Amino acid sequence: MTQNLFTLDELVITQTKSFLNDQFMITDLDGTPVGTILQSTSLKDMVFKSSRSLEVAITDAEGNPLQTVMTISDPPNFLRDTYEVHLPGIEKPMAVITKRFSMLKTKLDLTMEGFADVEIHGDFWDWNLSITSEDRLLADVSNEWTGMGNFFMGKNTYRLRITPGLNEQHHAAIIGAVMSMDMLRTKQKNSD
Repeated sequence: MTQNLFTLDELVITQTKSFLNDQFMITDLDGTPVGTILQSTSLKDMVFKSSRSLEVAITDAEGNPLQTVMTISDPPNFLRDTYEVHLPGIEKPMAVITKRFSMLKTKLDLTMEGFADVEIHGDFWDWNLSITSEDRLLADVSNEWTGMGNFFMGKNTYRLRITPGLNEQHHAAIIGAVMSMDMLRTKQKNSD
């Protein structure tokens, strides 16, 4: 029996970059797969648009996707990048992530039930993030150095720590917010 992706307070997200799509695996601290992230954008959309969408799925103990549990999308917008987190079959987003104007560091707003004024702050390179609500830390993400070889092969490992006591919907919104940062980085890189 796999653990529920939305009840673990610490997750390790491993990303492997490739030419056509990135691959993500989400594990618990022992390395047991609990989720995966699949790029759901078609090749045509990747070539002609800079946006994409991601599907988060729970997995079996070997890392095989079992069921999609949420989708992170990048709807068309004109002024500020916005990302939406949807649960399957529900049209209204459970969380909305909006980019704020910032000179050197990435800053985003996260709208989700139960918390006011949720802010996401990245460091200069966006390797490390903090998610806060009115100065209360909800989660933080840190890049874990796994060696020069992995860096050049496009492999990144992130540790996501979520404050204990948050419910499953908050966990899902935070995971969606973390993945929207990757989508934003990819979009900015492709538009250069």
